[in-house]
Amino acid sequence: MKKRTVSSFISALALLVVLSITNPAQAQFDQATFGAKAGFTAYSLTVDNGDSDTSDLRLGWTIGAFANIPLSSMFDFQPELYFTQKGGRDSFSEGGVDIEGNTILNYIEIPLLVRYNIPLETEVLPYITAGPTFGYLVSADQKIESDGASFTESIKDDLNALNVGLSVGIGLGLRQFSLDYRYEFGLTDLSDDDGLFGSDLSVKTSGFSVTLGYTF
Repeated sequence: MKKRTVSSFISALALLVVLSITNPAQAQFDQATFGAKAGFTAYSLTVDNGDSDTSDLRLGWTIGAFANIPLSSMFDFQPELYFTQKGGRDSFSEGGVDIEGNTILNYIEIPLLVRYNIPLETEVLPYITAGPTFGYLVSADQKIESDGASFTESIKDDLNALNVGLSVGIGLGLRQFSLDYRYEFGLTDLSDDDGLFGSDLSVKTSGFSVTLGYTF
């Protein structure tokens, strides 16, 4: 029931973003522009059971669409819709055997950002973004590799479906192109009390992304 409610919430939120992106006139956003972005991510997992332990960064990718809706001469509202990979990576030895573990978390993510356009009279326009992000967990796998052998299992049922975060970033715009660097702080404990990690552990994501955007 809990995951069904979260899924309905994310679906409704995604619909609002899609409507604002595809039909700005109806939403009275007649100055809006629209585009697409793609790039790479680097995320880690922090597990806290009294002693905090953060995994190594795991590289992934992200792709999606955005709208840019002017609020004033310097501020814009920027809703976005992405497929984003998060997770973490750990390497360790046990009994003289090297083991590498990868946690791969795939999300449909909706950042709702405010963008501040720094007022400079230059062709390259810098800006700052900040706002909440809402992610719905599509799939979650844990992959263990050792001595050329690998084992993968799904851990989706052990994690909460909703992941809320706070995104802050900087960017540069040049004509129709943009380059963004963002850092996201995970606010949600992903650990399901009845799941793999149990109720004594807190599991959160954090990481950064670098994307290249194109405004149509």
